[in-house]
Amino acid sequence: MLLLLILINKYRMPVFNNSYEIILPFSIGDFYSEWNECLERMKYLEKGGRNRIVKMNIFLDSVDVEDFIRKKSIIASDLVSTFGDSCPSFGILPNKPEKTNIAIEVTLVNPADIELYYRKYNGYNYTVIEKSGCRKIFANGLAGPDHVSDTGDAARNAFEIAYRILLTENMTFNHIIRQWNYIGNILSTHADNNTIIQRYQAFNEVRHDYYSRYRSVQGYPAATGIGMNYDGMMIDFVAMTPCEGVEIASIFNPNQLNPYAYEQKVLVGDSPIRSGKKNPPMFDRGKLIFDRENAVLFVSGTASVFGQETIGSGDVRKQVKVTISNIKALIEPENLIRNCKQFDASDSLKYKRIRVYVKNQSDFELIRSECMDYFGDIPALYLQADICRDDLLVEIEAVLQS
Repeated sequence: MLLLLILINKYRMPVFNNSYEIILPFSIGDFYSEWNECLERMKYLEKGGRNRIVKMNIFLDSVDVEDFIRKKSIIASDLVSTFGDSCPSFGILPNKPEKTNIAIEVTLVNPADIELYYRKYNGYNYTVIEKSGCRKIFANGLAGPDHVSDTGDAARNAFEIAYRILLTENMTFNHIIRQWNYIGNILSTHADNNTIIQRYQAFNEVRHDYYSRYRSVQGYPAATGIGMNYDGMMIDFVAMTPCEGVEIASIFNPNQLNPYAYEQKVLVGDSPIRSGKKNPPMFDRGKLIFDRENAVLFVSGTASVFGQETIGSGDVRKQVKVTISNIKALIEPENLIRNCKQFDASDSLKYKRIRVYVKNQSDFELIRSECMDYFGDIPALYLQADICRDDLLVEIEAVLQS
């Protein structure tokens, strides 16, 4: 019996479960004091060797582009100096946290029985974890040159860096299971050769181009597309190799049309190709990764959309309630089984973290109260950001694990 248990443990192909911490300064001060406090607390997370940081998302308030670039440079320099050759993947984004100048979401892994590698490509840190031939990559803040004002050019820069990192690790866009797309001034439009191009739509055209060329598997990653107070764009992704005994399934939402089936009428602006159709967002509402013993569910950025129409325009309380009900419908055991019959829904999935994007600063308190009522006391980060539609006031993403 003991030998059997050892063999099962040795050959079981694992789903990599992560833990999450939200680091906020205890006292509100200037940027430097808040950042130094947060940096010390991040170093403390790895003390004792029970956890290792694989990914950091650092969100900060900035008054203008020059201020953001200056703060970003300070943070990046301090991280590389502090962690050295073991510096994890990190991304630095100009999205104002609810009450502080800076807020950090940290993703950690238990280092027992895994191989952990910290690598670099063209100045970007990324993290690789491996076990039993199964490999996972975390990459953040992929952007190309600072302050590229054309969204299409910025998106191509970011996607090309993602492509090159994947290629370096013998992977492709087929392996991405979760992606974050931060798009500068996401709702704004501009005229180009007598066509009106929205920045979010310009990004969607580039995503379609790269996925069409480099993604051949059925379905798409779970994803978030959100605004940031800065021209250009950044990409984060999590990619995973296929492993024996591990299933990856697209999860659809019974309340919502799949984004890639949206009709032209809900896509803003004109097609950049004269007389052509606009390409819709290409992502799944959720992505489920599971084996015999563990499961992870990535819930994409979810808003107050029923079918393909916005619900509750101008009513933030209505929108947050509809958003939460959409997430509940996605994660219901019956829905998970309907989308993936191999999944044993008796495995209880629990929320491990949420990230909440709030359009108007005046709505933070109401939205946080509604989220606390449903999600409870879990790691949660509240950020100010434009959502991908002008009439959407809140968006929520989540991770659940068994």
